[in-house]
Amino acid sequence: DRRQRQMCIRDRLSAALVYNLQGPRIQSVGISGLGDVKQQPVHTLNFVGSFKFSEKVAVKLQVNDLLNQPVIFKQEVPSTGEKVEVERFRRGSNFEIGITYTL
Repeated sequence: DRRQRQMCIRDRLSAALVYNLQGPRIQSVGISGLGDVKQQPVHTLNFVGSFKFSEKVAVKLQVNDLLNQPVIFKQEVPSTGEKVEVERFRRGSNFEIGITYTL
């Protein structure tokens, strides 16, 4: 039967939303009486999805860092006890699209 040969939608579609928490971690060791430079925690959210059009053709979509939170580095100044921000940047979100053909 033709229907039995066709893939069901749940067999054709795959999707995942992935959350990750990274840090804190040491970026560089402190010198001259200053504390270590530490990357502050970074939250990321990624999406990965794929769809099989047939047994031979599939498309994949991946979106990285949907939250695009800043990456912040701080260094402790022991003489004052405060943590000073020494660097801040955003990696930016990015995406990838791919098509697979299986022989």
